[in-house]
Amino acid sequence: MQEAALIAALKTLGHELFRVFLDDGVTYSSTESSIVVPRRLERPVRFLTNHRWVNLAKQVDSMNPDLLILRHPQFADYVPSALGAHIPVILYTANFEFSLQMMRSLRRPILDQIMLGIGESIYLRKATRVWTVSNIDHARYKRLYGLRNVATIPNVLPTAVVFNQRKMNVPEILFVGAFDYRPNEVAARFLVDRVMPVVWATRSNVRLILAGHSPPSWMRALASPKITVTGTVKDLAEYYHRATLVVVPISIGGGTKYKFLEAMSYGKAIVSTAKGAEGIRVAPQKDFSLSKMNGKAFANSVLELLEHEGLRDQLGKSAHSVFVAHYTQEKLTSLIAKELLLLGVS
Repeated sequence: MQEAALIAALKTLGHELFRVFLDDGVTYSSTESSIVVPRRLERPVRFLTNHRWVNLAKQVDSMNPDLLILRHPQFADYVPSALGAHIPVILYTANFEFSLQMMRSLRRPILDQIMLGIGESIYLRKATRVWTVSNIDHARYKRLYGLRNVATIPNVLPTAVVFNQRKMNVPEILFVGAFDYRPNEVAARFLVDRVMPVVWATRSNVRLILAGHSPPSWMRALASPKITVTGTVKDLAEYYHRATLVVVPISIGGGTKYKFLEAMSYGKAIVSTAKGAEGIRVAPQKDFSLSKMNGKAFANSVLELLEHEGLRDQLGKSAHSVFVAHYTQEKLTSLIAKELLLLGVS
């Protein structure tokens, strides 16, 4: 769940927002480390969210908040004193799964992984409520730690996009990602080396669009009539509207994929691995085309959708319906309202 989406939800629920910047004087600049303090107009209810590893105890005490929303285990040391002051604590847990997945993918020492798991279990058990971004993580915390105070608060996008599909003379396959993030770079390499050669053998006029910032040098060197490497894009809407279909060939990484949600919001047919669709409430072959992380298999799924416009439309409309039902800002606001009511701070 993005901090911006949480702030928007709180504003909708009637909170006035104040942004306070902190500087710990060591690692992060004041503009990088932010505290968001919403205050309800009728009754002072203050919330705190923060991403950074800073000592917040003094600031929290001075604010006397009615609720803490913490996003990193470094803040766990403050949880007991907050609970002792009868301040409910919500722990947003996406960072754990991301960190563990990246440690495994980078083959970090097993001891680091064990210590992260231990820290996670201690951190989660201290919370009043635990928010996770998917039902998969929700079930995981119940299974591993026996937690019963867990709620699924999914990642969302601001609005459901109105269909505006454009017919292109040249079919375009779109992959979106920040390419300084290793799972996206691995996925792009998989597309270029193993998928597209099979696609081009049958459909030589297809264009691959790699859209996102920080493409490495090997990717920039691919720019040609068959491959577009965009670099930074301020607004992806044009690329989504033009795309014949969207691909999400992700094999590593944690959390739900915003690129998948974006494609759903535009009503696009999607070819994805199970990892790419992980944590999103979609059904394979109904809401998207599921493929293995195998070059030929993935290419065949792409070719099937290129050949059958009716199937593309069917998958796109079904995915869009799921998006509207579960992944809009309005849905998030409703879930947050229920959580605050449960905690008695609404």
